[in-house]
Amino acid sequence: MKKSSTTLFLVLVWFSIFLFLLIIAGTKKTVVELKPMLMDLTFNNIMRMMTGKRYYGEETTDEEEAKRVRKLVADVGANTSSGNAVDYVPILRLFSSYENRVKKLGEETDKFLQGLIDDKRGQQETGTTMIDHLLVLQKSDIEYYTDQIIKGIILVYFFFLYFFY
Repeated sequence: MKKSSTTLFLVLVWFSIFLFLLIIAGTKKTVVELKPMLMDLTFNNIMRMMTGKRYYGEETTDEEEAKRVRKLVADVGANTSSGNAVDYVPILRLFSSYENRVKKLGEETDKFLQGLIDDKRGQQETGTTMIDHLLVLQKSDIEYYTDQIIKGIILVYFFFLYFFY
């Protein structure tokens, strides 16, 4: 199966799951919140494209890892707002632990992304995920496609996802 048809198939599967969940939620006499459902759908599509794993929804493969990833995404979203008072009033740095929290969050994010790369690198066969393709490119041009570059590309997708919503 070609990569484009595989991607189209995955999008159609996730879209049909989304519609099914929407229909189930709509049968009850309640208000249906679309934003969390769309966020889960989009995040799962992006993560499936990058890693082949699913972190949101009921069919996650590793629930503990999924909880850790969801917490990491929520923490990144909470700490990337532009409304931090320390940025506008520097004297508040003496009383705030914001910089330490952000540094710790950066280390956790880096550790998570490096784990994704190491997991893909340790697999015997090459898949069709974005990380797999980048690791193949890394073998041909090791000076350009470093792990830092690969992690940066993944982060661009994360930030796109978070700021899109």
